[in-house]
Amino acid sequence: MSTVVSERALDIRRTWFYYGWVNVVIAAIAMAATFPGRTHGLGMFTESIKLDFELSNTQYGQMNLWATLIGALFCLPVGGLVDRLGSRGVLTATYLLLGGVVVWMSWVESNTALFVCLTLTRGFGQSALSVVSITLVAKWFKGRSLGYAMAIYSILMGFGFSGVAWLISKALVNLNWDWRYIWGAIGWSLLAGLAPLSLLLTRSVPPENEDSGRAERNGDPSGEADALENAVTVKAPGTFVPSSALPTSNGKPGADRALAQPVPGSLEGAPLGDALRTPAFWVFSLAVSFFGLISSGISLFNEEIFSDRGFLREVFHEALVIGMATGVISKIVAGWLAAHWAINRVLALSLALLMAALLALPLVQTLTHVYLYAVAMGISGGVIALVFFAIWGQAFGRREVGRIQGIAQMLTVLASAVGPLLFGSCRDYTGSYLPMFLGMAPIAFGLAVACWWTALPKKNW
Repeated sequence: MSTVVSERALDIRRTWFYYGWVNVVIAAIAMAATFPGRTHGLGMFTESIKLDFELSNTQYGQMNLWATLIGALFCLPVGGLVDRLGSRGVLTATYLLLGGVVVWMSWVESNTALFVCLTLTRGFGQSALSVVSITLVAKWFKGRSLGYAMAIYSILMGFGFSGVAWLISKALVNLNWDWRYIWGAIGWSLLAGLAPLSLLLTRSVPPENEDSGRAERNGDPSGEADALENAVTVKAPGTFVPSSALPTSNGKPGADRALAQPVPGSLEGAPLGDALRTPAFWVFSLAVSFFGLISSGISLFNEEIFSDRGFLREVFHEALVIGMATGVISKIVAGWLAAHWAINRVLALSLALLMAALLALPLVQTLTHVYLYAVAMGISGGVIALVFFAIWGQAFGRREVGRIQGIAQMLTVLASAVGPLLFGSCRDYTGSYLPMFLGMAPIAFGLAVACWWTALPKKNW
C-alpha cells in the first residue's frame, strides 16, 4: 500500500505543472512578434511608405510580391533547423535578425534598400519566426491535447496581435507619430526585449521521461483516453520507422500502412514524404493559402479600400482592431468545435463565411456594415488560423512537424505574396477593388466544399 501511495505522490509532484504551457505563452508572443513581417502589419504603414518613397499601388504590390516570394524560401531551412537544433536557439537568433532588419528599415532612404528590408522582414518575420512559433507548441503536445494547446496559443496570439495593432493605431492616428519612429521602436523591442526573454525561458523539447511512467501505469500509452489529462501532460513519445520496413499481413516487408509506426524511444510521427503524399496536406494547405492571398491583398490596401467606400482613416483602424478582437473570440469557439467535431469541417465553415464576407463588401455603406464585415472577416480568419496551427501535429505527429509546417507555411507565404499584387493591379486598372472581391468568392466556396469532404489521414499512433 505504501508503495502505491508513494508512486502516486511522485506522479503528482512530477505532473502538477507541465513546462509546455510556458512554451505556449512564449510561442504566442513569438507569433505576435511577426507583426512587422506580416501584411496586416505592413498595411498599417502602406500609405505612409507609398508617400515617402513615391510608389504607386502596382509598384508597391510588385515590390511586396518579390519580397514575399523570396522571403518564403526562409520557411524551408528553419523547420529543419528547429528539428535538429531545437527551438530555443533558433527562436533567439530569429528575434535578433528580425529586430536588426526592422531597425535598419526605419533608416533607409532608397527604393532598393526598402526592397531588401521588406524581403528580410518577410523572411525572418512572416516565414521563419512563424514556423518556429507554431513548431514550439507542436513539439510539446500531441493528440487532443495539441488542440487545446493550440486554442490557448491562438487566443493569446490574438490578444498579442490586437494589442500591437491598437498601440500602433494610437501612435499613428492620435499621436501622429512618424512611421519610421514607430518602426524603429518595434525593432528595438525585438532586439532588447524578446530575444533575451526567449534565451532565458524557452525549452526546445520535453524531457524524454517527463511523464511516460504515468502513461504506462494508466494503461493508456496513446494518451487519448482522457482529454483533460492530455491537456496537462504529454504521453510517452515514440520513434517511427518507415512504413516500407514494416511487415505486411503475409509477414514480408511492405507498405500496407500509409504512415509510419511507433516504437518507444523518441518523438513519434510521419516523415515529410508520407505527409506530402496525402490529399489532406494539399487540400488544407491550399485552403489556408487562399485565405492568406485574400487577407494579404485586403490588409495591405485596407485603408484605401475603406476610403473608396467613403470612410475616413479612423474607420479603417477601428475595423482592424474589431476584426482582430473578434478573431480572438472566434478561436475559443473554434477550439471547442475542433475538440468535438471534424476539424476539416470547421475549416470548411470558416471558408463559407469568408465567401459571404467577400460578397457583402460591395454592399457596405454604413458604419454598422463596416463593423459587421470586420466581424465576419475576423471570425473567418481566427478559425482558419487555429486550424492551421493545430492540424499538422494532429494529422502527422511530432517527428518532423517542423519540416511539414515549414512547407505548409511556405505555401501560405507564396499565396500572400500574390494577393497584394492582384488587389493593387485591379485597383490601378479598373479604379476599384470590388472585382477582386466578387471574383474570389466562388473560389472560397469551392475550397469549402473540398475541405468538407477531405478527412484527416488515418494515424497509427
